Amino acid sequence: MIKYKKTPFIPVLILLMSAWTFISVSVSTGREPQPRVDVSFSIDASDFKENLPELQATENRLAEFTAEQCRAHFPFLRWRPAGSRPESGHQLQLTLTEKPASPLSQVVLIFRGMVEGNPIELPAVAELPVYSPFDMDRPTHNPRDLERAVQQKLGERFINESFRDNLHKFMLKGVPLSRRVVVDEIDQRIIVPIEWESLKADDRSVLKVDFVGGGRSMRLSSVQKRRREPNLGTVQCAVQYLDFPPILIVGLGHWHEEIPHIFSGEIGLTVLMETYVEKVNLYTEHGLVTRPE
Repeated sequence: MIKYKKTPFIPVLILLMSAWTFISVSVSTGREPQPRVDVSFSIDASDFKENLPELQATENRLAEFTAEQCRAHFPFLRWRPAGSRPESGHQLQLTLTEKPASPLSQVVLIFRGMVEGNPIELPAVAELPVYSPFDMDRPTHNPRDLERAVQQKLGERFINESFRDNLHKFMLKGVPLSRRVVVDEIDQRIIVPIEWESLKADDRSVLKVDFVGGGRSMRLSSVQKRRREPNLGTVQCAVQYLDFPPILIVGLGHWHEEIPHIFSGEIGLTVLMETYVEKVNLYTEHGLVTRPE
C-alpha cells in the first residue's frame, strides 16, 4: 500500500479538488466516438457469381440487411454496410460460397470477423446452410429470390439467442469502446467518456477494463446515465470487481481510497463490453416514460 506524508487538511482538500477538476475537464472536452463495425457481403458461389444480374447491388443490399440485424441486437456498436471497400479495423464479413465445390455442392454462408485489424475465428457461428445439395431450383439468375432466401436464413439466425451470445463472445466483446476513464471520487463511480444514449445498455450490463501489461482487471456494472457535470450524458458505473494488486474488490458498489491513484497517471487501458443487456426504453425513469423513443 502506498504511504503518504501527513499534510494540513485544507491544502490536501484544495489539491484533491484541483486534481478532480483537471481530470474531468480533460475527459469531458473529448468523448469517444461510437465504435464502427463494417459489414461486407460477397457472393463467391460460382453459379451465382457467374449468372446473377446486379451482383454488386445484391451484395450491397444483403450487407445492409445484415447491418440492420446487427443494429437491432447490438446497438452499442455502429454498424455500417461497407460494400466492397471496408475501412474500419472492425469487420463482420459474410461470404456466400460452395461446400464442397462440385455440381452437388451445398451453398453456405460463411461468417468471419475482424477486430482492430486482426482476423477473429467464429467457430460457433461460422457457417449457415442456405441451399442443400438437393435444392436444384436455385435462383442463380434472380437476385430478388436469392435475397429473400438469404434474408430469411439470416433473420432466423439472429433471433437465435445462442447465435447472438456466441457472436458477442467470440467477436463483439473484443471491440474497444474507450481507452479512457475518469474517477468520480465524490460519488465513488467510474465514468466512461462515451455517450450513454449510444450505448443503449441496461444497468445489468457489465463493462470490462483491461489494463496494459496484464495481471490486472476491473469490471463495472450498474451502468447509468451521468446526470450532472462534469461529463453530463456519459456512462457512469459502479465498481463490481477490481484486481489491481494490492487492491482487491469483490462485490458491486464497494470502493477503495486508492482507486483515484490508479488512474491519476498515464495508464494504458481498454474498456470492453463484457456482458450486454439492452435497455429497452432509454427514457423510462421510476416507471414513467419521460420522453418518446
